[in-house]
Amino acid sequence: MGRKNYSNTVKVLGIGIFGFLAIIEFTGLLEYLFGQLLFIAMPGFLGILWLPELLGLVVFVILLLLAIKKVKTTTQIDSSKILVKAIVAFFAILLVRALHSQFGTVM
Repeated sequence: MGRKNYSNTVKVLGIGIFGFLAIIEFTGLLEYLFGQLLFIAMPGFLGILWLPELLGLVVFVILLLLAIKKVKTTTQIDSSKILVKAIVAFFAILLVRALHSQFGTVM
């Protein structure tokens, strides 16, 4: 009985960690892309410095609230499936960031 609760606790902790990291990486990617878009569209605009950060903050808060709402409204959580989805989302976002830094920039 105690072993099953421990396993479930570890899975829920992993969901929280990888979900949080995926949200942070996604907002960082959006900040970078939005900053680059602003730099291309309006090179002399002073908002280039703070608008991407503001966008990242807003998206982070929205995604965090949506994740909390989703966890609160579900009655039965299949922690194994959600853990796998959180890990896959985290590494997919890292892969997109790496591919964008490698191929998405123009020299």
